[in-house]
Formats: sequence, C-alpha cells, structure tokens
Amino acid sequence: MAEIDVNPDSAHQCHPAFSDPANRRTALPGPVLVFDVEGTPTPQGSKKAFARTNKTTGKTTVTLVESAGDRLKAWRAEIVAAAMVAKVKAGWAPANGPVVVDLVFYLPRPKAHYGSGRNAGVLKDSAPLVPTTKPDGDKLTRAALDALTTAAVYRDDSQVVDFRARKVFADGRRPGALIEVTAW
Repeated sequence: MAEIDVNPDSAHQCHPAFSDPANRRTALPGPVLVFDVEGTPTPQGSKKAFARTNKTTGKTTVTLVESAGDRLKAWRAEIVAAAMVAKVKAGWAPANGPVVVDLVFYLPRPKAHYGSGRNAGVLKDSAPLVPTTKPDGDKLTRAALDALTTAAVYRDDSQVVDFRARKVFADGRRPGALIEVTAW
C-alpha cells in the first residue's frame, strides 16, 4: 500500500515559489500583467442542457445554456476589454507556459448594511467586514479565468498552476476586480 503524506505544507515544496506565499511574487521569474476591471463581478454559473428531438427526423439536439446569461457575458466582456488594454500598454504576449493568477473581487455592499434616515450612508456596526454570501468565489474565479483565455492573456486556463481569489466589499471604490497574472 502506498504511503500518503498528509502534511499540508508538502504540496508547496515542489517549487521555491510556493514554499512561502509571501515570496511568491519575487520567486517567479516571468513578467507580470496587472489591471483593474470595473463592473459587477458575476459568477460563471451552472450550465444546463436542454435536449430536443425533431419529430420528423428523430434527430436529437442538445443546447447548453449558462444560468448567468447576459450579466455573465457583460462581466466577461469587461474583463476582456481591460485585459486587452493592459496587454497593449505592457507589451504582453500570450503566455505559453505556466501562469500564476491573483484575483481580488470587489463586490457591492448591500443596502441593508447601511443605516436609514439620518444614518443613511453610515455603515452599521453589525455589517460584516467581508462578503460571506453568494456569489461563490470559485464561480467568480472560473468566469475570470475563462475571460483571460478569451483575451489571450494565456492560451488556455489549464496553464494556471496557482491562483488566489479574494472577495471583499467595494468600500471606497467601484465594484470590479483587480487581476494580476504572472508568467512563470
């Protein structure tokens, strides 16, 4: 029977870049692309399949539909546009090898977090510091990684060997995302 190492730190021992998260940026030798995206972060959503059978021919066709629809398309388009501008400014060529992606999603704070009347615009003491509700961070990440592929920041999101995604409230700034891609 094979022995399994359950040490949580062992996964990061494969490369010096991962041995200390604080060192990650300085340990990676490649160029870095950093850009800001404005818009409301929208999760990838689930795909639903609909099968239809033509009564005349008996042929069945399957259609896949994204549950987020137009909002997701708009969010991805914002990411693609911002990435394209950043690529031109930085002289970025599509990465061929591994990449590391850091994402910070700035989500709008719900109106219920603020007082009313004379306290309108004042954050309640009970308001959470970070968003712990939907949208899910992993679905936000999937949408962003797919958009980065569309923008030719890298050729395929399978090249992403490490990523970090954070959700925070857009206090003091517009909703959107800060994206950093480091070529390895």
